[in-house]
Amino acid sequence: TLTALHPGGYFDPLGYANGDAEAVFKLKTAELKHGRLAMVGMLGIAVQATKNGEGALEALNSIGK
Repeated sequence: TLTALHPGGYFDPLGYANGDAEAVFKLKTAELKHGRLAMVGMLGIAVQATKNGEGALEALNSIGK
């Protein structure tokens, strides 16, 4: 078993990666994809805030006005 809990190491507190190698690979791939999508979303929020001069919540509040 893998027990390293340092940054960048193995972290699986719920035991999802105890399956076969293919399932573990799918979980790791999904985690990378979701992380990259979250980074793109945050970039969009930052660009919008820079362009409009207001944060995400202020922009949402001004939609109906």
